[in-house]
Amino acid sequence: MSVSLSAFTESMHNRLAAVEAKLGLPSPSAAPGLVPAGAGSAALAAYDAFHDEKVKPFLNSSKALGGKVEKLGQAVEQCFNELRAILVMASECKKPNGTDFMANLNKSISEVGKLKERDAFENHAKAVSEGIGALSWVNPANMTPGPFVGEMGEASVFWMNKVRSENKGKEGGDLHVQWCKDLDAMWKGLQAFVKAEQPTGVTWNAKGKEATGAPAAAAAAASSSSASSGGSGGAAVASKTAASGAAAANLFAELGKIDQSSGKTAGLKHVTKDMKASANKDKPVVEVKAPTNKKDNTPAPKVQVFALQGNKWVVEGQTSQIEIPGEQLTVKNTIYIFNCVGATVIVPGKVNTITIDGCKGCQIVFQDVLAMCEIVNSKNCKIQCKGKSPTIAIDKTDGVVVYLSRETMAETKVVASKSSEMNLSWPGKTDEDAWIEKVIPEQYVHRVTADNTVSAEVSDLYTHG
Repeated sequence: MSVSLSAFTESMHNRLAAVEAKLGLPSPSAAPGLVPAGAGSAALAAYDAFHDEKVKPFLNSSKALGGKVEKLGQAVEQCFNELRAILVMASECKKPNGTDFMANLNKSISEVGKLKERDAFENHAKAVSEGIGALSWVNPANMTPGPFVGEMGEASVFWMNKVRSENKGKEGGDLHVQWCKDLDAMWKGLQAFVKAEQPTGVTWNAKGKEATGAPAAAAAAASSSSASSGGSGGAAVASKTAASGAAAANLFAELGKIDQSSGKTAGLKHVTKDMKASANKDKPVVEVKAPTNKKDNTPAPKVQVFALQGNKWVVEGQTSQIEIPGEQLTVKNTIYIFNCVGATVIVPGKVNTITIDGCKGCQIVFQDVLAMCEIVNSKNCKIQCKGKSPTIAIDKTDGVVVYLSRETMAETKVVASKSSEMNLSWPGKTDEDAWIEKVIPEQYVHRVTADNTVSAEVSDLYTHG
């Protein structure tokens, strides 16, 4: 007989409570900062399953590496605690107006960004910080949270490959490789959870109470500090916790015998083909940055435009992530991205041309262009072609990284003029190899030749390494 997820969750909660009552243990609801899943939504139970299966292994890998990486793990744990607090709030409250409920989550995400410093673990920090924004899928503005989580998580791939490359074959390198596997599995697990349980966004309780402010989660370090505290009180709590854990383990083993052929509770444990490494070649590697408190003197654009004007999509003055609707794109369309600051613009279909003009700190991810992608008068931008682009032009731009897909890397011409700090990146020989990144020369040496012509050779600054 098939059992629904909600019925299974309720049964699990009731039976666990009965076991605890016989053992004389306190209810989980009495533990500070922890809300039991049984009385809430089915999505909350599924979230806890995802957390145990995907988040905890990453936290353990981070702790095994210690130092800076352990701090990264603690910061990530706090972010997921805040995310759970929002899901608890959603199970009890009506949908709030605005995004005030995300305040604590956003603060925790920014704390992760602060750990991105120049040190021996810089690439570890970037791998985490470039994907942690995936947790903001709860923002009501994200109409397709599943794909959003996927795009954000994929931003970690480039930096994970760097971690693998720099630690491959070294003593203790296997720990770093495992850390990358666990991080990648965490992002994919989050996407699977969102697609299965919250495909259109957070499900709020229409009959619940009014939502006020932002829910506060217990600090990530609180559980570890209480567990390590001395004294007979700590020993007693540890003893009861162990007994409760054993009872729960037996209960879960028994409940696992229930027929789940409906598939509603198995979604987070099945590894699908698209989750395997071999199916993830040419995934986005641009850095989708989590918000930070870093000061930037660039004023926010006063004019914001996001509209289709004839055959031209105009994206002007944007400062956050924005995606042009794929169903409204044709090869006749041109994309004009102007005066954006810190924005991520996603172009999912095939278009005629893309022009990036006067932008700063932006990231553009596109599928295919028929003619070319051009960037001009811009600074510190990243461009990624996931499909094909015959030409990429760089003009009067300082600081740009161009990522090419395996499909286009041998065909694309990169034309540069009056620009500096340019880098070109493309996939390694196999999907498991790290991406290759090389500098595009800015300086040339010119000489008058014997036949009265002028030769141009790349400066020695770019002929080594």
